[in-house]
Amino acid sequence: TVTRGEFTLPADKLDVWNAVGQIIVNARGVEYLGRAQMLDLYSLRYRGVEFFVLTKAMTAAETGNHIRTRVTATTPAGKPIDSEATATVLGMLQRALPAEVERVRKMQAAPKKKPAKHGKP
Repeated sequence: TVTRGEFTLPADKLDVWNAVGQIIVNARGVEYLGRAQMLDLYSLRYRGVEFFVLTKAMTAAETGNHIRTRVTATTPAGKPIDSEATATVLGMLQRALPAEVERVRKMQAAPKKKPAKHGKP
């Protein structure tokens, strides 16, 4: 069973995971419950429905050796979920992620400012 609203995009899993976090914390009505980077998930509640949003790297065999990430949702028990709430959140992510992934990449690539050195008087 496929979760309604599941999608893929041509981006690295870590970039997508970071971008999902930026979008979610600013999304109206979406309650952020927690996250686990090692599991590639965010725990959310929207319209009374609790669920996980997951970002999973796709295999080279699935993508023809192109980098792609699958964005999907599951119940807290890890089962596919089909609800208006999750479909709405996934739709919002699908629309916002391409630009946010690009913004996150640019932010991470920007040279870091070095702190000013203070000499002894």
